[in-house]
Amino acid sequence: DKLLHELASRGDQGFVIGELTEGPPAKIILTTQAKKFRAYSMLGYYNTDMNTNPNVSDQKCCCGNGTSSTTGSQALTSQKIYVDFLKSVASAGVLNPKTKELILLALVIMARCEPCLQAHYKKAIQMGISQAEIDEVAWCAIAMGGAPVMMFYNEFKKKFENGELTNAPSACC
Repeated sequence: DKLLHELASRGDQGFVIGELTEGPPAKIILTTQAKKFRAYSMLGYYNTDMNTNPNVSDQKCCCGNGTSSTTGSQALTSQKIYVDFLKSVASAGVLNPKTKELILLALVIMARCEPCLQAHYKKAIQMGISQAEIDEVAWCAIAMGGAPVMMFYNEFKKKFENGELTNAPSACC
């Protein structure tokens, strides 16, 4: 409790105090002052609390650099809501930043979005994520997406290794 209180006093709103390294039966129940929800796993379900703080990080994320206008059009309103949603998804949560970035990498590879991959690849390298880790999540995406995803990733890597992507965007979409 003392550690959690100290972290909270510094403004930290989410805490990861370890991770499971062995298999089932494993169950973690977290409690906070936030809203209850039912979480599901392959072992069944358990109740936990989720931090529902509406504050969103300013971290740039895929598609998170859109602009809005005061014209009041439905399209611009939808765009702003979508951009806010993307920022929320990319912000700190239960997953540590490295795990979240590896998942995002796999997803943009699966989606075959080169601007997104450039931004997330650059961010992963800056975070210290190794090429072996990047390749491993890429192969997870390839396993799910098949030959078109493999060809997309191999072409991207070739461009990256040949220095053809020197002006990689910091965000995409």
